[in-house]
Amino acid sequence: IVSMLISGIIIMLVLPFFNQVTHKDLSLNGNTAAYVALSMLVISIITGFVAGSYPAFFLSSFQPAKVLKDKRLSGGNQWLRKSLVVFQFIVSISLISAILIIQKQLDYIQNKSLGFNPEQNIVIPMRTSEAREHYAELKNSIQQIAGVAQVSAATSLPSTPLLRDYGLYLQGSSPDTGILHRMIYTDENYFDLLKINLIAGRDFDEQRDKSTEEDETVNVIVNQASLKEYNINLNDAVGTTLLSEYDGKIRKHQIIGVVEDFHQFSLHDKIVPIMFKVPESKKNFIFITMRVETANYKNIIDQLETNWKAQVPGTPFESTFLSESVNKQYEEDQRVASIMTSFTLIAIIISCLGLYGLSVYMAERRIKEIGIRKVLGASVSGIVSLLTTDFLKLILIAFVIAAPLGYYVMDQWLQSFAYQTTLGVFVFVLAGVVSFAIAWITVGFESFRAAVGNPVNSLKTE
Repeated sequence: IVSMLISGIIIMLVLPFFNQVTHKDLSLNGNTAAYVALSMLVISIITGFVAGSYPAFFLSSFQPAKVLKDKRLSGGNQWLRKSLVVFQFIVSISLISAILIIQKQLDYIQNKSLGFNPEQNIVIPMRTSEAREHYAELKNSIQQIAGVAQVSAATSLPSTPLLRDYGLYLQGSSPDTGILHRMIYTDENYFDLLKINLIAGRDFDEQRDKSTEEDETVNVIVNQASLKEYNINLNDAVGTTLLSEYDGKIRKHQIIGVVEDFHQFSLHDKIVPIMFKVPESKKNFIFITMRVETANYKNIIDQLETNWKAQVPGTPFESTFLSESVNKQYEEDQRVASIMTSFTLIAIIISCLGLYGLSVYMAERRIKEIGIRKVLGASVSGIVSLLTTDFLKLILIAFVIAAPLGYYVMDQWLQSFAYQTTLGVFVFVLAGVVSFAIAWITVGFESFRAAVGNPVNSLKTE
């Protein structure tokens, strides 16, 4: 009952943190509180019954003659206690390894070059036709704001969905060999604004490259992933013609430039072939993007909102930072890391409690042996070493089982990323060292207490 009450208090204290980590909105009201209390009561009764049954059955199996002669069962129930400790540390070592690998992957994500620069980039979505029709006026007004260095627009920005795709095949090849390309309409200086490197050919020029649905030949820019699919050398890419077929009409797409691969989506996804075009009308754009050269973002956003309301009064103003949109792609991974950290701490605490309980029990069983050793001149360090060695062997067994298990599970998790860090042996060695240290401190405390005890107290009954 006391444990149940303490658990209820812990639930109330932890619930806000749980809601924050899981993005839930759970609360303890009249209905849920009664349900939780009843569930905890049932679990407490069942747990108490099971926990009490084992020693009852175990004690009833003792032979009176052996009990009266103080011949304790040395094997019987020892394997169960030790097995439970091993199991607890298998879980702990696995979770510690998982946390280290997840954090390593998150660090890899933070440090890996995305192929573009999302910093100091403000994005305004144009969600209505009214807003898109006024893009030219909006762009002109934005360029007049002090601190705005560049303005561009596109149908998609990194971290936002791609709306269209084309099947393109090389001129002279069969349509069956077509490669699916995602398509982005862009305004001028899109690549320069996002710091996407143009590695071959030239950038778009609106007057030269504007395309219509009736044009037989359209100038396009592709990424490196596109060239890899066709096995085209970078030096031979400019001037290459790709064909598409729609409604029985064949259209030519001439490559005028190639950009370095960048991550349109998160590192979970592989970089795919992308084709960029200049649209016939600027009304096709969905996102305005601008690079600013000042830290006074609030002042710029206030001016953006004022201009927006003056020109697009019927559409609510929205703005965000591109860096925030990019980071949101990894919110789920961050959430997993937070949850795993919490479970790891809980598992370590439970493991330490189990190990400490077993160490107290074993020290009590060997109290007379310890007393005799001290009388014969054994040192405190020698006795501590004697008592801790057996426990560290249990942790070693747990490590041998947990390391390959953790490796397999985390390797499967990393497979969800197209671009990933390496597992490495160091992570598991570190998890093992941490577990050994925790176990040694836990057992060492009780072992030291037993070792410094007065041997007279343990031998006076003999």
